Order: sequence, then C-alpha cells, then structure tokens
Amino acid sequence: MLHPAAGIIRAIMVSGYVFAIVATMMLSNGLVLAVIMRDLPKELRPAANVWQAGTFIIAFGSAMFAIASAQPHPLLLVMVNSAFLIGLLFYERALAKFYDYRSSAIHYIPIVAGACSVFWFSIIEENFKARIVIITIAWCWLMLASARDLFRARAQDDSASRKVLLYIFMIMAVFTALRGAVFVTNPLPTDFSVTSSASLLNLVTPIFMAVLPVLGTTSFILICSDRIRMQWEHAASTDYLTDLPNRRTLTRRAEMLFNAAGRSNAPLSVAIFDIDSFKKINDTYGHEVGDRALRHVAGILNAEADLGTMVARSGGEEFVMLFDADHGGKTESLRKAVENTPFSADGDMIQVTVSVGVATRGPLDRDFSDLLRRADRALYAAKQGGRNRVETSLPAAAE
Repeated sequence: MLHPAAGIIRAIMVSGYVFAIVATMMLSNGLVLAVIMRDLPKELRPAANVWQAGTFIIAFGSAMFAIASAQPHPLLLVMVNSAFLIGLLFYERALAKFYDYRSSAIHYIPIVAGACSVFWFSIIEENFKARIVIITIAWCWLMLASARDLFRARAQDDSASRKVLLYIFMIMAVFTALRGAVFVTNPLPTDFSVTSSASLLNLVTPIFMAVLPVLGTTSFILICSDRIRMQWEHAASTDYLTDLPNRRTLTRRAEMLFNAAGRSNAPLSVAIFDIDSFKKINDTYGHEVGDRALRHVAGILNAEADLGTMVARSGGEEFVMLFDADHGGKTESLRKAVENTPFSADGDMIQVTVSVGVATRGPLDRDFSDLLRRADRALYAAKQGGRNRVETSLPAAAE
C-alpha cells in the first residue's frame, strides 16, 4: 500500500502545479528588481527594465502553461512558447544594453520560427517531434546569444556574477538540447503531451525553466551591483577632471614600486610637472579654460608616457609621473611636447608650459616620501631658474 505522503508528493509534483509555483517565484523576483530599480544609476535602468520585462513575460508563459495543464488547448501552447521566446529575447536585449552592444535583428528569427512551428504543428498538422525540434533550436539560439554577450564582456567585466550568469545560460542551453533530443529519439505514446505529469522530464522542465528568471535575475542584480561598486572604486581612485589616477592611487602605487625597486635594486624615478603661470590662465580666461588647460596637459603626458609609466594628478596644477626605469631624456621631451602643443579656447591659441622636477631613487631614500621631496625641491629649482625647464635632483649619496 502506497504511503499517504507519496500521494501528497505526487499531487504536488503535477506539472501544472509546478509551473504555477515557478510563475509565482518569477513574479517575485521581477518585483524585487522593480523595487531596487530606483536605486540603480540612470545608465543601468534601461537594461534593468528590459530584463524585468523578460522575467514578467516568462512568468506569464509559466502561468499559461499551468492553465494549459488543466485545460489543454493548442492556442495556449502557442502563447506559452511565444512568451518564453520573447522573454529570452528580452534577456539578450538587456545584456546588450548593459554592455553597450548592438543587438542584432537576426534574433527575431527564432521567435517567428518557433511561434509559427508551434501553431502549425499543433493546430494545422499535428507533429509533436517537428514542433520540439524547432522550439529546441529557437530556445538554444536565444540562450546562446545571451551567453555570447556575456562571454564578449569578459574583458570589461571580470566579476563572478557575470560568469555565473554565463554558466546559467550555457547549462540551460545544454538542458534544452538534451530535453529535445530525448523527446525526438524516444518513442512516445500516441496521447503524449508536454503538459502531462506522467513524464518525469515534464516535471523537471519547469524547475529548470525557473533557473533563468529566478537565479538569472538574481545574478543580473549582482552584475548591476558589481558595476556600481566598480564605478565607486573608479571615482575613489581617479581624478574627476582629467580621468588620471589621483593622489591616493599614486601614493599606493608609488610605495609598491619603491619597495619592489629596493628589493631588486632596480631604478625608479619620479617627475613632478607643474603648469607655469596657471593662476594667470585662470585670471585671464576663466576657470573653465583653466580646466581645459589641465585636461590638455594631462592628455599630452598620458599619450606620451611609455608602457609601465604611471601618470597621475597629485592636485592643483601638478602632475606626477612614475618611471620604473631611468628617466633619461624623457622628461625633457615631455616638456617640449607640452610647449609645442597649444590649445584653442574661444578662438585664441593658448600656449602652456611646464616646469619639471625629477629625482631618481638613491641609497639614502628610506621611502617614497623621501624621493618625492627631492623631486619637489628640483621642481622649486626649475621655477626659480626661469620656468619651462627640467631640473634633476641627484641621489642623496652624491649630493
């Protein structure tokens, strides 16, 4: 005699009930995304809106499938599959918006082909296996399109949440392909239906289908959180005006390089660039032009810097450059590059010059602060010597 609990489990695990539960879970996740939407930065909201719409559409499809399980009708199957396909397309569109990709119109093909095949092979000419083959291809197409977007983003987004979402799409595509292969390659009863709870695969399908809208939406929210975190980290480490590393980032990097140079006895130089007569530029042309002068000099220094050289804005009109090798004549060429490259402001060509102080790590430099102080003294000598020149501080042992 069957245990009473087994009967309860069998009743619960009816395909329609499972889809109803899954639809509720999807709606809940979509509502969570709606609640946090207002806290997202404006540039992330379009992608989040599209993802949320995809979740609601798939939830609608799951609800329709629950109804179809109780009252089977071919038109309901058309609505269910169309909703799933459209929801998957919305997921791909959301990821394309998030990573600033151009989404291809070719992804409409599986939606049209899938919806038409379900309609034709359910209502016009009943052919379950043909319908399964086309729907399987359409679902896998859209899932793999989203996976492709996530894979392409690996250079700009190395977060664990992106990788998790990529794996979810890949696993779902593999499951969908295996599900289709099982249905097509195995003999089925003449009265078989995907809404029947007699098949274990029919019971497992809604559970797997919940992975994308539920776990996938959670992963998407985490991707948004990672993007916000990276933006805050970038803001905390970058000068807002020139987009160069700020003093905090410079100090952290410089201390690492100084310690590494001490261990390996490698050369390390620091150069301080100070815009000459910057106050005069502000007083004559205004602070907006002064800001443009800062961006102009920052652009030249950053463009001319060698690989392995760090350029940072330390504050005001000062820039600092770290060389992980002997500076040689590089600072003089940078000074000339600034001098020979005026910028335009309101029709006037404004010439900017810089004074430069350089210091190379010596045996008596205990830390980066000692090295920076020597470069600052060299800068002061360049200012006193008439500006628009480079002065070098010799290592302490040779002074």
